[in-house]
Amino acid sequence: MQFCFGKINKYILLGGGPLFSAVLDYGLSTNKELLIYVAERLLSGDSHIEGVSCEEFLKKTGVHYTVTDSIASHYETIEEFSDDNTLALSLNGTWIFRERIINAVNGKFINGHATRLPDFRGGGGFSWRILRGDTAGYVTWHIVTPGIDDGDILYMKEFRLPETCRTPGDFDTYTTAQMVESVPMILGKIDSEQSFDRAPQSPYFGSYWPRLHTETHGYIDWSWSATDIESFTCAFDDPFKGASTFWNGARIFLKNSQRILSEGRFHPFQQGIIYRRHSDCIYVAANDGAILVAGIFDEEGKSIMNDLQVGDRLYTPKDVLEEAMHTRVFYTSTSLKK
Repeated sequence: MQFCFGKINKYILLGGGPLFSAVLDYGLSTNKELLIYVAERLLSGDSHIEGVSCEEFLKKTGVHYTVTDSIASHYETIEEFSDDNTLALSLNGTWIFRERIINAVNGKFINGHATRLPDFRGGGGFSWRILRGDTAGYVTWHIVTPGIDDGDILYMKEFRLPETCRTPGDFDTYTTAQMVESVPMILGKIDSEQSFDRAPQSPYFGSYWPRLHTETHGYIDWSWSATDIESFTCAFDDPFKGASTFWNGARIFLKNSQRILSEGRFHPFQQGIIYRRHSDCIYVAANDGAILVAGIFDEEGKSIMNDLQVGDRLYTPKDVLEEAMHTRVFYTSTSLKK
């Protein structure tokens, strides 16, 4: 189905971060009238513009913006601002938008998403994809509905992530650059009043994955294969605290890990034992190979690499693993929901 937004001279920007900053930059360059709401947790994030944070970029532009936890409390202002020439954009936001705000802009409401919708709806997308070994990247723009990432697709581009992308931070940096690159094309097409091929999402191919919390879910099960342990540690690596386990009764966090299958297999009773170390890394036995770990930190983020010795065992109690498996977390626009 062909869809045209018509004449647009106003933007409502909701969210924060690099994609938000790129859209704001475009809006300013094309003299759009702006109404801006920023999620507090995204203010300090990199804007990817001029090497400054999102907050610094906003201040530099001199635009008026509102920092808010609850977008619902601003619906009246949004309704007063909106008309048939208004486009709303959700950009890295964590809010669920109700019909009232969608109707205020006559359904002219779009979101930038970094997965192949309807697959990987929800949060924690990069970590879940690392766990699955998925190295395909996507730029998707879709219509916003009251549901979760289930609106009609306007544009989708697929690309291959390079082998150097191992952590959520790597995935995010590379994919964000692709998303930002798409902004002038998408908004330019809207400005020139060109039509989009609007395609509904098929529920038969959809998936939803819940949000993750590193300190709740990031516990290593040393009975897993070396491949699964590697992907798990990568999934909770930068920008997060790291995948965790225990050593001498203390919780520790592992980063910069990789599997070494050439070491051969180990007996289940050897799993988790440090059997070799160098000045900058340790080797830990897994059931079908080894895990080379180059970053080990305590709960305060201090490196403890030099404290671990050959013969020490890394382990995670079964009750801790079970708690991680059955605990689901939820977030507000600012933080973990208690």
